[in-house]
Amino acid sequence: CAPAIAELDQLSERIRGLDDAAARAAAVEGFVDLCLRYRKEIQVIYSDLAEWLQDPAFQRVRLMTEHICAVLAGPSGTLGSLVAAKLVLAGIPVIVSHIDQESRRDSDDELRAALVEAATRSLTPLTRD
Repeated sequence: CAPAIAELDQLSERIRGLDDAAARAAAVEGFVDLCLRYRKEIQVIYSDLAEWLQDPAFQRVRLMTEHICAVLAGPSGTLGSLVAAKLVLAGIPVIVSHIDQESRRDSDDELRAALVEAATRSLTPLTRD
């Protein structure tokens, strides 16, 4: 899983310093791409995610995930924005690892576009209260 974790780290770093809207868009697209690229690793990681995140060796992964979640939630700090961000972070890996591409005739590009669109719609608008 090291390459997937390294890419998660790169994504976390890439979105630092971007304005809120650009960071959110980059986080959504980057996370979807990462999940599509590492389908098998995602299945392994997400099958025992709660246990993995308790392991001190995965503390950095937890911090990266929290950073990406904060970017997705945006600056509003509302419960709704936090729930939407966590829903996106939890849902994309599950969908990618469980959708049966063989029984469907959709390409990875179509799946990517659908995931990015659904994630973007799920997130509440960026607003400053």
